[in-house]
Amino acid sequence: MTVLDTVANIGLLFFLFLVGLELDMRSIRHTGRKALGIALAGISLPFALGIGTSFVLRSTISEGVSKAPFLVFMGVAMSITAFPVLARILAELKLLTTDIGRIAMSAAAVNDVAAWVLLALAIAISGSDDSPVIALWVLLCGVAFLIVAFFVLRPGLALMARRSLEGEPVKEIHICITLSLVLAASFVTDTIGIHALFGAFVVGILVPKEGPFAGILIEKIEDLVSGLFLPLYFVSSGLKTNVATISGATSWGLLVLVICTACIGKILGTFIVSRLCKVPIRESLALAFLMNTKGLVELIVLNIGKDRKVLNDQTFAIMVLMALFTTFITTPIVTAVYKPARKAAPYKHRTVKRKDIDSEFRILACFHSTRNIPTIINLIESSRGTRRQKLCVYAIHLMELSERSSAISMIHKARSNGLPFWNKKHENKDQMVIAFEAYRQLSSVIVRPMTAISALSNIHEDICTSAAQKRVAIILIPFHKHQRLDGAMESLGHSFHLVNKRVLHHAPCSHPGILLNVIRFVPSPGKSLKFDKSVIEDNVDHEEDELMLSEFKSTHSDKEKESNLYEEMLVENKAEVVDALKALNKYNLFLVGRMVPTVPLVNKTDCPELGPVGSFLASSEFSTTASVLVVQQYNPSANLHPLVEEQAYYGETSSMPDSPHGVPPV
Repeated sequence: MTVLDTVANIGLLFFLFLVGLELDMRSIRHTGRKALGIALAGISLPFALGIGTSFVLRSTISEGVSKAPFLVFMGVAMSITAFPVLARILAELKLLTTDIGRIAMSAAAVNDVAAWVLLALAIAISGSDDSPVIALWVLLCGVAFLIVAFFVLRPGLALMARRSLEGEPVKEIHICITLSLVLAASFVTDTIGIHALFGAFVVGILVPKEGPFAGILIEKIEDLVSGLFLPLYFVSSGLKTNVATISGATSWGLLVLVICTACIGKILGTFIVSRLCKVPIRESLALAFLMNTKGLVELIVLNIGKDRKVLNDQTFAIMVLMALFTTFITTPIVTAVYKPARKAAPYKHRTVKRKDIDSEFRILACFHSTRNIPTIINLIESSRGTRRQKLCVYAIHLMELSERSSAISMIHKARSNGLPFWNKKHENKDQMVIAFEAYRQLSSVIVRPMTAISALSNIHEDICTSAAQKRVAIILIPFHKHQRLDGAMESLGHSFHLVNKRVLHHAPCSHPGILLNVIRFVPSPGKSLKFDKSVIEDNVDHEEDELMLSEFKSTHSDKEKESNLYEEMLVENKAEVVDALKALNKYNLFLVGRMVPTVPLVNKTDCPELGPVGSFLASSEFSTTASVLVVQQYNPSANLHPLVEEQAYYGETSSMPDSPHGVPPV
């Protein structure tokens, strides 16, 4: 098992380096008093109860171990919160970008740093052979290492980060130097008497988080660490865990005692402080159980304690089972306790058509990457009109949460693109942030950034929920195909196609035919439009359509009619419709409705959700290079799924941007 342990520990060094990369000390320094209080309560009470429990364990199954190291190790093991595991749970529960998610992540970050400091103290004490002089010397050497790292390593890492420009590849020599520094710092801290993990963790913290340098480092080593080294570490920990040592009423009773103590300390401490901060009861309970999350960090602490002979086999097995139990119960309990969803009331301004033209027009613009942004901004600009400050755009970045996505890369991507952690006080060089910020300043349009981090199988829920929360009038979702340089259409993947279909299915919309088009297809007098065996009845909402068309024609002067043309085309069958569409080859944007299900205009289409006209315009048979906007109208009577509308917390304002489940701006 020596080779396995060696490889696993090397991987663990780089994992702690990744954890350090994820932690932004500036954000911790700006942590609000609420999150700071929750973090301190989540450490203090379980740490005290852990020390109390250690006296019981030491008098029963841990006789003969050193008193001081055992007390500190038990306190740290009881009070720690697994930051990466918590981030993953929040993302899967769609809480990462909510207020409760932000509070939990901020508190967990503070908890993480404090736990590592306490763990360093425990390691220093455990290696001192009950000599306070040796323990003091180890701590002083550790402080000296931090000072040297701050004044020597930090400037060097900052220099390499500055030379890594946005849009240019990072030099391999910079990556090699950084990874070599990780190993060198680990060697130094291990030589001092503090565990090698601290050196890697410190180097990760010192790497500048601005620019592409940190992101490239994560991309280079994350797959190797999470895909190979960490599973080996779990295997190593599993082989060290001898559950058979837990036998007899005493051992099982101690297991129950440890679990109850760990849960009560974390949950009670976090809940009390949350209530003192005027957090509602349900949110306080959810925060309490979220902060009780254990995981890989807990296993690291326990393995260090076992290697240092502070924890024996039986105590180690009890603590491992405690960590597994507290992590397993988090997701179902939070799901049961925290249910912010309630049916959203219909909103009179949830459609494009409205009587009050001075009311605010809200748009939810979804995008996957920078490729979608120019088209979205052009479309929004064309919708702005001449009135300023009457258009509000919610720009939501759709980020995939895959099975392999780790919390570290997920949070780093959210921070690096400025959404939802858009900090206007600091310069952000991300292209998406720059594009929307520039548009906001130049056009005086209100732009509110959002982020949806979910699996592609259910990210449509974030879109529909955001639309209900923000009470938007129109949702813009990008097509799952994009045009290549040779003119052919290239698909992003079937999963993106399904996202659009699910949004169309679950959004409370049902399009009878929004005739805001320049061209109107009408049948010959006394006839109906016949597409093979299907017939489209022209009397569906006929009176409303005619009224709107009459209003459109009457509200435009003769001079305006030159740029606002209305034309009716007589068609009798599918072939004539196709010929008419092919003749419309001078337009930049086609605005079409989905229409009722009917025979498509093309023989074979993989995009029936676009409707007969939309699917034809998106096919290769229509050769004109133009944008196509397919519209589906809002139906307030539809209730296909519950929507979330979260209450604001305890009267405290926040500078954080909007999020799919976040609090609407005041």
